[in-house]
Amino acid sequence: MNSRAAFLLPLLLAACTPPAPPKAKIAMSITVGVSGQAESGPVKVNGQAKGNTPVELDALALPFDPALKPKSWPPPGAQAFSPTVAQHGKEESILHVALLGDIVYVRTLVHGVETTGALRITVAGADGASFEFDSAEKSLASGLGRAEHGVRLWYRRRR
Repeated sequence: MNSRAAFLLPLLLAACTPPAPPKAKIAMSITVGVSGQAESGPVKVNGQAKGNTPVELDALALPFDPALKPKSWPPPGAQAFSPTVAQHGKEESILHVALLGDIVYVRTLVHGVETTGALRITVAGADGASFEFDSAEKSLASGLGRAEHGVRLWYRRRR
């Protein structure tokens, strides 16, 4: 009887323990466009073509350039924008972006895992003229069990 109770006790305790809440569905994107949508041009990330503006990049699946790994946050000299932050019960998710020339530094926090990296993003006009960073906008749509973080980077012709 004693061995039977010892066998059933863990099963009974497991059945009484409430299940862990499901993890929030988190999406993070970086959209690259031309200010005023005046024209469309090719976007390259780390030298690889990603299409013509506007281009939406999945921040959680970006191929960071290993040669550009930041040693601190924000990286020295980079212009850091305020992050988007969503609360999911006791956890939070964060998308934080900083820029230095054509380098875009990205810091994410998803399900307790922080990731930092950098991308070299270049935008050009249809005539091949290079564009420069103009402005940034952030967005956050958050609800029960989900969060959609977004940053829009706007570029313009060099003056």
